[in-house]
Amino acid sequence: MKIIILDKLVEGYEGADYDKSKTFANQMLTLAEAGKQTWALAKTYRRLNLSYVLEGDFSTALKYGNLYYQKAIELRDTSSISQAIYMVGDNYYDLG
Repeated sequence: MKIIILDKLVEGYEGADYDKSKTFANQMLTLAEAGKQTWALAKTYRRLNLSYVLEGDFSTALKYGNLYYQKAIELRDTSSISQAIYMVGDNYYDLG
């Protein structure tokens, strides 16, 4: 439940306060890693990718995009797989 609440907080602050957004995303990461829940890790990596893209740190965004892709494959979630592929491609585009 905490992961879902933190996810909503990250989403709420994404465009307004990058630092708060990233703080909540890192809290999500700590909980997701401790719980070893694949779905939570996937959601967290997706949020971290978006947070770093909005901040302009495309190398770090790419790292989290690739991690999101790996977790989406583990989950066999075709929607998340396609979203992750798009995100990774977008990260490479942003890197130039």
